[in-house]
Amino acid sequence: MLLSYISNLSLAPWTARSYFISRSRQLEGDAERIDLFKTYMSGKARVCVEGLLGKNINEFRVLVLEMQRLFSKYSPDNSKLELQKVKRKSNESLRIYALRLVLLVRLAYPMLETDSKHRDYFEDLKKDSFIRGLNPDLIQSLMVRSPVDLDDALRYAEILEADFGLKRKENLQSNLDITDLDYPEISEIRHKIIFL
Repeated sequence: MLLSYISNLSLAPWTARSYFISRSRQLEGDAERIDLFKTYMSGKARVCVEGLLGKNINEFRVLVLEMQRLFSKYSPDNSKLELQKVKRKSNESLRIYALRLVLLVRLAYPMLETDSKHRDYFEDLKKDSFIRGLNPDLIQSLMVRSPVDLDDALRYAEILEADFGLKRKENLQSNLDITDLDYPEISEIRHKIIFL
């Protein structure tokens, strides 16, 4: 049964794709690669490619980048916009938030990570984006510490968040300083709140 199912599958798209990839690596000139790319397109995709080529795109790399910009979910322009409005989610740990931001910065500025001249700018961008997405109390406390890079900011933020949690717990406990003899059910509630 499985063999009959497999024999009915059309392998043409897979073989065409692998042939295109292997064939494009053999070609040396960008014009040849662009022509080969056009031959494998049909319908609306071919119209789009021809429209892009009307913009005098004569490098294969530029054509690929333009196609990615138009059709990719992770284009640098989309990532830059998302990076401007990203905030830490309420149930998100600081480490997960930092990883999500690093990914966004890499997608938004792919050339900065590999460029040694702009490495400091790349690190500052990660750090500043991380700080900007935190809650205002944490931002204010972090700015006083002036972290050097993202790892520094993450370490300080984890310490400050733990400290804020302890202060919040102490405030709750001081607000519940009612005698247990007057209200026995309050001691149970206080015990539950303190040991959450």
